[in-house]
Amino acid sequence: MLSFTKGHIIILVLFLTLFDVANSQTPLYSGVMVSEVGAVNNIGNANTSRNVYVSNDGIIYVVYTGSNGIKVSRSINRGQSFLAPVTVSVFDAEPEIVVNDAGIVFVSWVESGNILFSRSIDQGNTFSSPVIIGPGSFSVHLSVFGNNVYATDKFGREIYSNVNNGLGIFNRVTLTRRVFADVRTDQNGILYVPSDNPRLYLSESTDEGQSFSSITLSPQGTVFFSSYALSDGPCGTFIFAGGGGTNSIVGYKIDVSDGTSAVVNLGENANFQGRTLFADSRGTLIDGYQNTIGELVMQVSNDQGQNFDSPIVIATGDSHNITINPFYNDVVVVYEEGGQVYVSIYDNLLKSVTILEASLPPVRCTDRTFDLHYTLSGTFASNTLFEAYLSDASGSFENQTLIGSVLSNSDGVISCTVPNNIVVGNGYRIQIQSLIDCTQSNSAPLEIINPPSATVSSISPICFGEDAVFTITGTPNSEVHYSGVVSTSSNPIVLDSTGEAIITVSSPTINQTINLDSVNDSRGGCSTVLSSTSAIIVNPLPILSLDEQYIICVNVNGTEVLPTPIIDTFLDSSNYSFEWFLNENVLPLFNNQSAITPTQAGIYRVEVTDNTTGCTAINNVTTVYESSPPIISANIVTSAFAKRHIIEVEANNNISTNSISEYEFSINNGPWELGDGSPGSNYTFTFNQGILIGVNTIKVRDVIGCGEEEIEVIVMDYPPFFTPNNDGAYDTWNIIAPRTPINYLATAQIFIYNRYGKLLKQLDPKGSGWDGIFNGRLLPNDDYWFVVNFIDPLDNQSRQFKAHFALKR
Repeated sequence: MLSFTKGHIIILVLFLTLFDVANSQTPLYSGVMVSEVGAVNNIGNANTSRNVYVSNDGIIYVVYTGSNGIKVSRSINRGQSFLAPVTVSVFDAEPEIVVNDAGIVFVSWVESGNILFSRSIDQGNTFSSPVIIGPGSFSVHLSVFGNNVYATDKFGREIYSNVNNGLGIFNRVTLTRRVFADVRTDQNGILYVPSDNPRLYLSESTDEGQSFSSITLSPQGTVFFSSYALSDGPCGTFIFAGGGGTNSIVGYKIDVSDGTSAVVNLGENANFQGRTLFADSRGTLIDGYQNTIGELVMQVSNDQGQNFDSPIVIATGDSHNITINPFYNDVVVVYEEGGQVYVSIYDNLLKSVTILEASLPPVRCTDRTFDLHYTLSGTFASNTLFEAYLSDASGSFENQTLIGSVLSNSDGVISCTVPNNIVVGNGYRIQIQSLIDCTQSNSAPLEIINPPSATVSSISPICFGEDAVFTITGTPNSEVHYSGVVSTSSNPIVLDSTGEAIITVSSPTINQTINLDSVNDSRGGCSTVLSSTSAIIVNPLPILSLDEQYIICVNVNGTEVLPTPIIDTFLDSSNYSFEWFLNENVLPLFNNQSAITPTQAGIYRVEVTDNTTGCTAINNVTTVYESSPPIISANIVTSAFAKRHIIEVEANNNISTNSISEYEFSINNGPWELGDGSPGSNYTFTFNQGILIGVNTIKVRDVIGCGEEEIEVIVMDYPPFFTPNNDGAYDTWNIIAPRTPINYLATAQIFIYNRYGKLLKQLDPKGSGWDGIFNGRLLPNDDYWFVVNFIDPLDNQSRQFKAHFALKR
């Protein structure tokens, strides 16, 4: 066990006072070269210029000066290395750098009694030609807020402001000349100008630097060679001041709301102008100074200067500046050593709350709850109260609104509810605060909109076969989910820029209801559960059934058996209206008749309208055909006296359109047989049996029943026997032949012989024939022979025919 005498304790305290107790914190990246080799470079005094700034996306910018002029170097890999420097000016002067939220980089310095100013809009790749913004001396400080840029020199007499991202003229306001002045803006855009003389002074502007008012400090502390930092958090807005020289360990925390100040115990700064302070909105205060043995040191407080961690030795050098990388939550230190500029990066030093912006939709709706995800760095007490606040519509947290909270000391989620009565707008921001730690998170942008809405139009009843067309109206560009129907439209459906969309249900067959289930805004910020519905009432069409075809008989001869057709809908004309068409031409004669009698062939259609629903059945079509008795012609296609006669018969209807005639044929009252042909065309039939010698009666009839016609055909031949007994049948014998239109027997010669060749009779073709008498006596039963010389009806050629016949008594 160690023991110390009083003298030992005094020596130990003296050692600790003189040499500090340094933290052995290992940086993530240490001593990374920034400046160009071959030139002598520096960053100026720690308290009179800020030489390092980190953009919101994590790019580290360092400005320095030297024998080759003012240069800017940048790192796009968290400080692991730096790109080649870009020249801003060839003049050697102490510069300052700042970057606004839009990523525009501003660099300023004093040259020949004027403040010069340059900017880069391409992330430091190039810089504009320097412009003079006004008179100034020694060094310059810058501050930005939104599009505003502020500047002042070391003495703080002239305050310059520009509201156009540094373009154009800077406004100029004159204050009391003091020394070691600075310009600082809080998260609400209020501008502060602290200075010392060596007593501390503070002015503020609430109108973007157009006018200033003094804040009386109580007590009014004294600081030499001041450096300043602004902390704007849940515990309030404070200006920290610290310096060098006499009593350098005494710093001040000034409450800007009432000017009260409290002592903050800082590290002992052995370099008059070696103090650099950094503070943020998360309760962090970093005190940078040069200790008594020439080391550049920093100490970190996570409670706005009430307590500091052990000092961390950065390097043995001449000057340094400190900032924080908001993208990685690193501490970034730039320092000068041996005529060169270096950067060291420290992680895991800060206690902070970070909103995970990637998980936060940019749009939220009033009266809606959402999850705000966050992560913590450092150690927080158990059940630390974290509160989520919403700014006003302009992004100011001066009149913030509490929207959620959670008790925790680890990464998590805060359930937040946007108030229902809030004004919508896209300038809101959200942040998390812990009052007990005086820390707050980054602020994330948020647009507040009214909850999306949508309704569906009601529609009149439709008729079977019609489309149901709904109009959806609501929030433009929102996405509506619906159910209850099968639609040809997309589901979900997106409303157009006017807030409308059409949903089409193709030919619904039954009554159904469309339900709007929910609507989402176009950017996924929120949704609304819907209850809007609309019914589809499907009225049936009139029901009727016409026969596929009807037949009317034309050119009739009284033999028709088919009755006149009636096209009947069998519907009550008091309940329905009718309009008839023939070949798509309206038949006004039949208007509003439920049944009609067609008078001609064609395609008939009736449109039937239900008088109650107005629904019309339009595709009720039938065809009326014509048929008629046939027109007959017949020809004997064999020679006279053929052993087997053949007759060919042709039948047609002489109807030009819509004929459906089919014909059957009969000879000599024999059976009916269907001819060869197709409905409506010519039909033929060939008789080769049932043919009589002499007159044959051929009948042809319409199968459908539109009548029949007949024709007689005389076959030229001879009777094989005759019976001359005066009974009136077969009493004479003669050649039978057609006599019209040509009398084929007019020139014929007919000779009758007995079996011995004796000529018995030469017949007169025009006479009645032979009666079986020769020389006055009756000849006996026997076979008798004849010879006939004739003109053949088949081909009108002269021929002779011989045969025999029998006489029977």
